[in-house]
Amino acid sequence: MKMCLRVIAGLTSFFIAGVVFANPTAARAENVIDVMAVDYAFGAPTEIPSGWTTFRMKNVGSEVHVMSLARLPETVSLAEIRKLNNAYASDQRRMHRGEIISEKALELWEAMEPAWWPRIEMHGGVGFISPGQVGETTVYLQPGLYELTCHIKTADGKSHFIMGMRAHIRVTPQASGMQEPETDVRLTVSRDGLELQGEISRGEQLVEVHYADSPDPLHDIHLARLDENDSQAKAVAWMDAVQAPAPVTMLGGVGHLSAGKSGYFDANYTPGSYLFLCQQHPEERLLVEIPQ
Repeated sequence: MKMCLRVIAGLTSFFIAGVVFANPTAARAENVIDVMAVDYAFGAPTEIPSGWTTFRMKNVGSEVHVMSLARLPETVSLAEIRKLNNAYASDQRRMHRGEIISEKALELWEAMEPAWWPRIEMHGGVGFISPGQVGETTVYLQPGLYELTCHIKTADGKSHFIMGMRAHIRVTPQASGMQEPETDVRLTVSRDGLELQGEISRGEQLVEVHYADSPDPLHDIHLARLDENDSQAKAVAWMDAVQAPAPVTMLGGVGHLSAGKSGYFDANYTPGSYLFLCQQHPEERLLVEIPQ
């Protein structure tokens, strides 16, 4: 535990200065923001430019992590959202300790839920990433205050969010200058399912994930590498609770976006079976085979 705290403290002091890593030789690397996911915190810069942005998240923890990205209403201050998060997390921890029942926890949340809560805008983020993996997701960011959260659950059912896995980034009006990525592979997500245009081949591949409509809850897309004959069924079942440990290797994806928007993500495909799937709508999935 002491080692974990030292790692988190080191991450905080390192990223608080707003250091941004970029590989100038890599394609689409004009605005790469490095994020480190540990159990249970994010290491990330506190301020970044607006426009097209690639988040490169490395999972150095022991559990699967995700980086959901939400833009808060303009009137919400950093102090206000932190106070709200802390109060909610405290009530959830009390519920897990058996001090209050779930109905009471819901009643407490309804009493504190601010009027601006429905105006939060989802802006994608990095999909589920297994330990040791790196996920790269590119989305367009408008200026404003953004919240990064992880909602994976531990083996005993606690959300990573209530354990402290949340952070905030201020996106400034200064534009990054990064252009929208280009790719021949597009995955369209709608209530009708997933439709793949173009071919996913062996090696590193950039995929555009386009959301055609906005159901409630919104679509999201995650990529799983299937290692066993029953991996597909296990992956679909795991999406119901997203509770550690994951039965398959998760390689990233694109988080929630509203209708008409796209996000992009990179993955390295080796021969085998891969499954694109939506956590919120598990019937939305697509199996892809990469031949030898």
